[in-house]
Amino acid sequence: MTIGGLYNPVAPTRLLDTRDGGTLVNGGQLNLKIAGTHGVAATGVTAAVLNVTATNPTADSFLTVFPHGQPEPSTSNLNFDAGRTVPNLVTVPVGADGSIDIANRFGSVDVIVDLEGYYSDRFPGGNQYAYIPGTPTRALDTRTDGGSIGPDGTRVLSLFGKLPASASTIGAVVLNVTVTNPTAGSVLTAYPDGTPLPGASNLNFTAGQTTSNLVVVGVSADGKVDLHNLAGNADVVVDYVGAYALTNPPTVIGMPFVPLAPARLLDTRDVGGPVGPGQTRSLHVAGVGGVPADATAVVLNVTVADGTSDSFLTVFPGGTAQPGVSNLNFGAGKIIQNQVVVPVGANGDIDFSNLAGNVDVIADVFGYFSH
Repeated sequence: MTIGGLYNPVAPTRLLDTRDGGTLVNGGQLNLKIAGTHGVAATGVTAAVLNVTATNPTADSFLTVFPHGQPEPSTSNLNFDAGRTVPNLVTVPVGADGSIDIANRFGSVDVIVDLEGYYSDRFPGGNQYAYIPGTPTRALDTRTDGGSIGPDGTRVLSLFGKLPASASTIGAVVLNVTVTNPTAGSVLTAYPDGTPLPGASNLNFTAGQTTSNLVVVGVSADGKVDLHNLAGNADVVVDYVGAYALTNPPTVIGMPFVPLAPARLLDTRDVGGPVGPGQTRSLHVAGVGGVPADATAVVLNVTVADGTSDSFLTVFPGGTAQPGVSNLNFGAGKIIQNQVVVPVGANGDIDFSNLAGNVDVIADVFGYFSH
């Protein structure tokens, strides 16, 4: 079995903040070194897991994150309106020199990049972890459990009973985190319980804004994660998605990750039309866009656009029952994106279900997991 593409967690670290100098201008690109920095191995790095935030944009635009030395792909990672702050988790292959490029299409925008971890095709000497998908399960909803998180407040989330192995063998968990009903502009940070609050963020939001983001975060030895809110009060909804379990070569109990050149798999604006209220749209991914027929899960950047109603989108394995969770929460007319890690159904499909109104859905693939 190949041991390539195993996950290496790192302490959340800020790699870039152009508000300190270097705002990305219209049509501009910046280069960011990943390999050999901030605890990342100097060689063997195949992909980086980054939390990327766009802030202070002067125009409606989008950011594309891609390996340095390769052509800019016709996909996007963050779509944003003028004046709006948008975060998104990005899993991106690194170039041959260990760096990535970030491109902005219109106007000017500041970019913040926080390192969450990386994938490596060799063992750099520390622990490495393989992915084990879980059944998407709601782990927290402060609207019905404990109330909102206040200013400079922290909520401890126990994942006991949801992890696939002993918490002491879990390097990180994958959570879909949504902030709603915030009373002030703020940031939410997820980090292992019992460790210092890092100087990084997972969700940046304004008062009244509902924002979702995929989060990869370490857990304490007893399986707990802390959620810290900087300002105001905010409700937080957390769905458990999966976990990275400790592995030692050559035995891998989970799945390694294989990055792909970004490829567009779905755009309902071009094919099929919007997904209607209560409707589910199936997408065949096995054997498409570089994804092999035997892939067990895919990593997608999913974007919703032109929604006619406040709603949410749920992405789940084809041919299975829809889980009681969400991946993207959006308002009418808003363009929202989120990274989604979803198992592939036995039929080779994944399904997209929309709650209300009509909405267009765009899905770009960035890699896959396979035994």
